[in-house]
Amino acid sequence: MSEQVQELAANRVLVVGGAGFVGSNLVRQLLDAGSGEIVVIDNLLSAECRNIPSDKRVSFINGSITDDAVLGTIDDDFDYIFHLATFHGNQSSINDPLQDHENNTLTTLKLCERIKGFGRLKKIVYASAGCTVAEKTFDDAQASIEDAKISLYYDSPYQISKIIGELYLNYYYHQYALPCVKARFQNVYGPGEILGAGRWRGTPHTVWRNVTPTF
Repeated sequence: MSEQVQELAANRVLVVGGAGFVGSNLVRQLLDAGSGEIVVIDNLLSAECRNIPSDKRVSFINGSITDDAVLGTIDDDFDYIFHLATFHGNQSSINDPLQDHENNTLTTLKLCERIKGFGRLKKIVYASAGCTVAEKTFDDAQASIEDAKISLYYDSPYQISKIIGELYLNYYYHQYALPCVKARFQNVYGPGEILGAGRWRGTPHTVWRNVTPTF
C-alpha cells in the first residue's frame, strides 16, 4: 500500500473511521508519505483515540457521520476521502442487525449524498469486504470474476450492508460522476488490531463457513 499512499502526498485527506485498526495504520502511512492536513472522524465504537498518531497535521472529530452535525463538518475542501467506518464482523452483525445498518449502510449513503457535488474531490475509497462476492463454500476458495453472476442470498447483515454500500457507490458514480474506488478487505490483521476483541464482544467461537475467527 505504501507506493499508492505516496501519490497522496501534500493532499488534504479525510479518514472516516481513522481511529480504528486499519484507519490508524493508514493515517500513519499518509503522514510518512508527506500528506498535508488529515481529518479523522470516528465514533470510537470499536476504536480508541490513542490509536490516532500525534501530529500537528492530524485533527480529530469524535462522532458518527450518521449525526448531521458531524456530517456537516465535511466540506468541499478534501482531495481524498477514505470511508473505513464499519460495524465489524459477520457474527456481530447477526447479533445486532440495527447497529450494523446504522454504522455500515447509513454512513455510506449519507456520506455519498453529502459529497456528491464536491468539485475538489479526486477520489473516495470505500472499504468493502471480500465476502460480498466470494463464493459461499466450505471447500477450497475459488477466485471470483468481477462480472460473474452472484447470488442475491447473503447469510449475514454485514455482507448485505457491504454489498449495498458498493451498489450505492455505483449509483453515485453513474448519476453524479462521484470518483470512487471499492476496496474489498478480507481477514485483515496486523499491528494495532484488537486481540481478543471477539471475547470481549461476546462473539461465539464459531467457524464461519471455511473461515475460523481469530480470538
